[in-house]
Amino acid sequence: MARKHLLAFTISGGWGHARPMLIWFSRLVKLHPVEITFLIPEPISERGAQEIQRHFAEDEQHLRDLVRLDIIPGASPARWDIMRKSFDDGYDAILADPSRRDPDLVVCDIVAHTVFESMQARVAAGAKKIPVVGWAGESPMVLLPMIREYCSDIPGLVKSIEDRASEQNILFKQASDQVNIEHIRGEPINIPELPPMADYELYPQEPPFYLTFEIHLAALRSIVVSDGFVTSACYGIEPKTHALMTDYFGDRPVSYFGPLAPPPQEEELNRKELTQTAEWTEVEIFMKRVLKERGEKSLLYISFGSSFSTQIGYEADKIWAWLEVTADLDVPTLVSYPARNHPVPEPLRSRLDASPYHLLLDFTPQQYILAHQATGWFLTHNGMSSTHESLAAGIPTISWPLCSDQPVLSTLCSQVIECGYELNEVRRGWGLKPRLSTGFAATGTVDATKREAREVLSKAFGDDVAAKARIQAGVERGKTLMADAWTEGGYARRECQRFIDRFLL
Repeated sequence: MARKHLLAFTISGGWGHARPMLIWFSRLVKLHPVEITFLIPEPISERGAQEIQRHFAEDEQHLRDLVRLDIIPGASPARWDIMRKSFDDGYDAILADPSRRDPDLVVCDIVAHTVFESMQARVAAGAKKIPVVGWAGESPMVLLPMIREYCSDIPGLVKSIEDRASEQNILFKQASDQVNIEHIRGEPINIPELPPMADYELYPQEPPFYLTFEIHLAALRSIVVSDGFVTSACYGIEPKTHALMTDYFGDRPVSYFGPLAPPPQEEELNRKELTQTAEWTEVEIFMKRVLKERGEKSLLYISFGSSFSTQIGYEADKIWAWLEVTADLDVPTLVSYPARNHPVPEPLRSRLDASPYHLLLDFTPQQYILAHQATGWFLTHNGMSSTHESLAAGIPTISWPLCSDQPVLSTLCSQVIECGYELNEVRRGWGLKPRLSTGFAATGTVDATKREAREVLSKAFGDDVAAKARIQAGVERGKTLMADAWTEGGYARRECQRFIDRFLL
């Protein structure tokens, strides 16, 4: 029987969306020999090629060869027209190549709703219909309340936004934000894994919006027309949401493939990630120095993922406040600080550069760092990949959520699993409102941010035995929830086999 051909598509910019997909490809072809073509955006293509390679041993290159990366110019949600053309050109190139099998299945990031529209248009023009399955790079816990709120009539919602944009002579994305704001009424939302939250708690840094509702709406538009739903989410930490998503999709299959990261004990894979980093020798020397001179679990690692910066995401003066406090308290700190960030001001920059225990880099090998003996805590935005990687590695978190699924995952870590602390004073916009989940109302000032940083770091690296025991118990709970998903008989592996049986046999 000829191998089936899976065509995959993701959005530009978000390495946290692409990397789990690449890891899934490596596991999928080891379970079943399927031909995979990944239309990968050029900005992440080199990193993608390195990532997929590190998941195959020398004697598995015949399986690695089943995964082909076709580079496309871009797929940014900021330009739907370019995204659509990139997909259409990539798809048409496959159809025109007699040496390649036509795709039997498309797996597409749900944010890329224009790809779903393209496939519908092809069928309307007479092409054979093939399944188009939505891939969610965010936790379904944050999708669930939006599905309840909006998915009963997506066409009507889209038309109402289009009408509003036309009447007010504004952009569609501006009109979509207006509509969403009208739906944020301070009412409780029910996410079964979490304590009650007010609807505005999903926006800890907004408005103004830097992740417009147009992006969320794109995902919802894909969900209602998809032939199935797959996600890098982990069943172990959201089983009740999984059940509700399964009920919503009915006979359309729902599959949870997470966690999609190498187990932290796989030193060779983590070493390969290190050596793919431009400044890898600097990272290795720094980590060895911290371990030797300051001991195990002495390091604070700070990263907000690949998409966010002081330009879009977190406020520059508040991250600088945190860096100042780490220097004051002499906490060894490794920071992923993208080049697009605002430059760290003097004299703080000189102070950090002079410290043997502070290192700021444009890109950091996160899985390697989290698995390292020197790492003690992770200050994170709680994107899904970062959350899974920290839980699996047994590293407690200091949560600084920005948007999307991050507020629900930070609440999960701090209040349910209890494997870390959640920051309040770094918030702005609706993030300054009283939180239904905690009762806390932040002031959001830089001085308050510094006070909170001192309090949290003192607890994290201090001598409070009871506090450390509570956090360690949460860390062990988190590791247990992540464990064994991809072992023989594990949930994610069973889900993947069901996916194969449904779409690839």
